[in-house]
Amino acid sequence: MTIRSILPMLALAMAFSLRAEDSGSLKGTVKFDGDAPEQEIKEIPAGNKAECKCAGKGIPDDKLVVDKASKGIKWAIVRIMDIDSSKLPALPKAEKPYTIDQEGCTFTPHILVVPPKTEFEILNPSKIMHNIHTIPYDSENPTKNFAVSDKVIYKAEWIKDADLMGIKCDIHPWMGGMIVVHDPRACAISAADGTFEIKGIPPGKHKINIFHENFGNYMKKETIDVDIKAGAATDMGDVKFKPKAKN
Repeated sequence: MTIRSILPMLALAMAFSLRAEDSGSLKGTVKFDGDAPEQEIKEIPAGNKAECKCAGKGIPDDKLVVDKASKGIKWAIVRIMDIDSSKLPALPKAEKPYTIDQEGCTFTPHILVVPPKTEFEILNPSKIMHNIHTIPYDSENPTKNFAVSDKVIYKAEWIKDADLMGIKCDIHPWMGGMIVVHDPRACAISAADGTFEIKGIPPGKHKINIFHENFGNYMKKETIDVDIKAGAATDMGDVKFKPKAKN
């Protein structure tokens, strides 16, 4: 390998390094504003318990999961809505297909992040008859509703646009989850303690959306403005969702 052939690679590496150093990050903690509720248990109809291998037990409802110690909320969705993907670090090649599983008549993970125009697998290892019913929230992506008796592919052409999509099984109505069609580099799902972080963000003002399926948009706003500083972390602190008022 000659010096002439090495120089372009060094220049590329230096350019990437500078971009990484000049980028910033966004972090925070999504919290429940009140006493942490117990996670609800979905009761399974007697006729379904045998086929779903529930062993007579209900299924934890992942729609609202709150950590008792920290009051952190799991499964909140944080998206940067106006980012230029060409300015982000390279998207690592997925080591395995994007997948969502239906083992035990529940969607795992509860929320799946998939880049636009990317297919994903829907697994059904128990070979129980399900149907997949998707409901796009904000885009022209088509609604789909089809039976699943084995593994199927949700086609890339069905999720061309960034969006949030509900996913459910009408045969087993307690099953529910979400598909986040968004660039994974500009998106985060809050962890069990409510924390989230997005790295490698170009500096400047950005519009973000924070959404939780039990509460909707944070502060009832479609987007919130944040200012990302180069080489620094922008900390939103506690992002609190208030419980719905009881009638």
